[in-house]
Amino acid sequence: MFIISFITKAAPEAGGENPLTFLEGVQSAFFASFLFAAVGLVLTLGLFRIKERKGGTA
Repeated sequence: MFIISFITKAAPEAGGENPLTFLEGVQSAFFASFLFAAVGLVLTLGLFRIKERKGGTA
């Protein structure tokens, strides 16, 4: 739903006045999802290391 909203927001309704906005919308959606995945990966690795340091198994 997140990426679809970006694409529909960036799609030119009036006969394609600005074709670059579509590419910018797709680019920002990919960047946002990449950033979200990177943050999730860092948090997961951080929790795993904290559990490892305490002596428990993850």
